Parts: sequence; structure tokens; C-alpha cells
Amino acid sequence: MKIGIAGGGALGLLFASYLMEGGHKIHIWTRSPKQAEVLNEEGITRENNVYNNLTASSTLFEENVDAVIIAVKQYDLTEVFDTGLPDCPVLFIQNGMGHQDKAREQHTNPLFAVVTHGAMKNAPAHVTHTGLGEIIMGGSSKANPLAHAMLALKEPFSARWTDDIIIAMKKKLIVNAVVNPLTVIYEAQNKILLSNKEAWERAQILFKEAALVLDLPLSEWENVNKVIEKTRENRSSMLVDFLERRQMELDSINGYIVKEAERKGQKASAHENIMEEILRKEKDR
Repeated sequence: MKIGIAGGGALGLLFASYLMEGGHKIHIWTRSPKQAEVLNEEGITRENNVYNNLTASSTLFEENVDAVIIAVKQYDLTEVFDTGLPDCPVLFIQNGMGHQDKAREQHTNPLFAVVTHGAMKNAPAHVTHTGLGEIIMGGSSKANPLAHAMLALKEPFSARWTDDIIIAMKKKLIVNAVVNPLTVIYEAQNKILLSNKEAWERAQILFKEAALVLDLPLSEWENVNKVIEKTRENRSSMLVDFLERRQMELDSINGYIVKEAERKGQKASAHENIMEEILRKEKDR
């Protein structure tokens, strides 16, 4: 099967390497023509393994493929939607929420996935699998070849299907909405939420507010705490983006909670405040 991947970031390269390992041919659409050139010449290196059953280009969706994985950041989805989704199976693997309705406007059966694996792009064609996690995917139907291809992947990159992907996305969102902004505020690894009393208290406030907005039970804190413990040595993706002066996914994470609260006639003051605090921090550095 020939699978196209939109995005040459850490997750795009990680997915590409494991799908090639599973016997699939890959085409990657990158933002940079230079990265596409390097990928065509070198393939992808993950740890000490090289995967070269691939081609790459920098013009989105120009290549004919059997299925597409959208691996760009949330804020780059506008370009994807403006280009128009191809008429083949499509899987979205973004952090945050808010893109599902637009995807369904353009595609009859878009798939969505929650991905908790850690990945780091060390060079244009080099990726490291930094932390084991899981892939939970879903949509209106799994009766398409991309779902079959993903569900056939072996450990440590296997995927599982859920009939309620929105709940899975909400559970991932609430973790991100608590952990990511606070690690930016303190410029620290995730474990700051366990060792710093003020950070811990702020985490509790953000969690309770988000749980109310997302209609999740307060018992979901057990999962949030478990993720923090498991990833204590990690730097959140938002912190990495902040430190590398890249655009952060603030709008699709905490911003989504603020907008959802407004839609329901509720308030999400803690999330509004931390967004403003991060934007000031970004401006003043």
C-alpha cells in the first residue's frame, strides 16, 4: 500500500518509519524542499535503522497515493483544508480538538487518532522514538484500507480501534491542557507538576475547569496524574516549541476549552489566564 504523509516533523517521520517496517511504501510531503531532497537521498533513520522505501516532495497532495496521514500541527491544517483533502482514506493525528467538523465537511469518513508516543526529530531525516505510548484511532467506520494498515502494525507501534474517538480525544486534550502550558510557564520538564506545590495547585485548577467543560468525571485526574508520572522526564511539545521559538498549539488545546466553555455558557477563567500569561511570556522574552 502506498501511504502519503503530510508533514515531515517528528511524528510524521516516526509513522513513516514504522509503516515502512510494516511493508508499506511511503510518500512524505514536507514544507521544505530541502528536507524532501534529503529524504529522497537518505531515507529515514530511526535509532540505528534506515528505512528507504519512500519518496518525498514539497507540493502538498501532488503525488497519487492510496491513503493519507495528516501529521502537520493544528495551526497548519488551514493549508491542508484549503488545498482540499484527497479522495482516499485520511487519518488525522493532531494534538488538540476543533478540526473534526472541518474534516467531516471535506471527507465522508475521516479517521482520527490519539497518539501518546514520544518522538524527536534530530535532523531532517533522523527521528528518535523517545517514549512508548499508544495509538487509539476511530471514526465512523474502520472498513477502509488505512484503518486495516494501522491496526496491523506490531508492537511497539501497534494501534487499537475505539468506537468513541471523541472521548479518547477529550482524555488526551485534558492532559495536554494541564501539562503543556504549565511546563512553558515554569520552563521545566513534566515532573515540575509533581515537585512544585504552586504548579501542582495550578494543575488541579486547570483540570477541574477543563473536566467540567469537557463533561469528563473528576476521576479522570487519576489518568492525568498517571501520564505525568510516566512522562516525568519529558519536555512537553508546547515547551519544545516555546524554547525553539516556534508557534505553539495553544489555541487548539487551551483555546479549544475556552471556546467550548463560551459555547456552553460557562467560564474557563484559569485557561484564559494561562493563555494570556504564556502570550506575555512569549512577547517579553
